[in-house]
Amino acid sequence: MVSLDDFLKAKDLDDLLKIRGQIGGLTADEMKRVADILQEWQDGQAVSNLLFHPSLIPEHMRYDSIDRALRSIEKPYFTLAAVVALRSIDPGTVSLDVRKRWVSRLLEFVRLDGGTLSSRASVTIWSWLRDDDIQKFVRAYPVPDETATENIIAFTISRFGHLTRPEYRERLRLYSLGFWKRRPFLRRFDEYCQKKDAGGAVFMTMPLLSYIPNYGSVKS
Repeated sequence: MVSLDDFLKAKDLDDLLKIRGQIGGLTADEMKRVADILQEWQDGQAVSNLLFHPSLIPEHMRYDSIDRALRSIEKPYFTLAAVVALRSIDPGTVSLDVRKRWVSRLLEFVRLDGGTLSSRASVTIWSWLRDDDIQKFVRAYPVPDETATENIIAFTISRFGHLTRPEYRERLRLYSLGFWKRRPFLRRFDEYCQKKDAGGAVFMTMPLLSYIPNYGSVKS
């Protein structure tokens, strides 16, 4: 039988996921303990574990904790955990101001030469983008991180792969991508159409996922 302690102290992300699957609802005392840990913001392992699985964070402080982590300077790993956490949050449950702020932060991370942070942000942002944000994301191409760069192209395929080639090209032009920047997108689109006809193109509409290091293996 696993406990909240097991979850808070777990050092391996795979173990953390397994433990989370075995934990039911928290008692009132456990919720208070979680709240105290987040208010203190000192136990790096426990805080990051909670950020990776925000459903265990008391609802009244869940979004504030994620927001704080996304702005964290002293603990970069908290930022990474929050970026990953946003994949499990329904954008429709947050206010318009919060969504715009988070999308802006995700775009900042995508544009950085941030390794795992940039590549993971380029995945998380997919579900958070609205029509007025898409242009900013696509126009960022290319970005310093190679995986994030590939994910920008993959996003356009997932969102606009149903268009004809002229329509897809025109969409890129509307996003102010010049001739040379459009070429990699169009090559990928052509490849997608060929594979789609052969029944094997689904993977091209999915983002690339980079490895997430454990808290103890990075400097924080």
